[in-house]
Amino acid sequence: MDTTPPVLACATNKTVLCGSGWNFDPPTAVDACCGTNVTISVLGDTRITNGCNVTFTRRWQARDCCGNESQPCTQTALEVKPPCGPVAISSITQSGGVTTICFPTQPCLIYDIQYRNNLGIFTPWLPLTTVNGTGGIVCVTDGPPPHPMRFYRIICRCQ
Repeated sequence: MDTTPPVLACATNKTVLCGSGWNFDPPTAVDACCGTNVTISVLGDTRITNGCNVTFTRRWQARDCCGNESQPCTQTALEVKPPCGPVAISSITQSGGVTTICFPTQPCLIYDIQYRNNLGIFTPWLPLTTVNGTGGIVCVTDGPPPHPMRFYRIICRCQ
């Protein structure tokens, strides 16, 4: 009767970019008696958010053909957000008093669109809208403003 558990080896930890569609790397397992006839099971996943980054950990265990279970192993993936840089407006158009502002976004980031009606130093920036980054171009509209001039800016931040 075999009582030796299989040997389970997890892949090394990794850093991944948010929105990249990553997956955990499956571990490998071998057994002296059963060879590769080993069942690998996921014991569970954890998620810990720390600021803009998220740490995911998956825990596995292997069982051989005789029912012996390996020690668990884990792989950790640190998911990082893309950096927030200055946001360049790719187009701004006006039609019928409505302003449309388009700009490139990155997934996993939030964009706050703000405005003010003059550039005085004591004039606060006011919120127009907030959108989630998609990895593509996002357009927002501002209805006919009550003021003849309006200035816009876009602030990037992590979710």
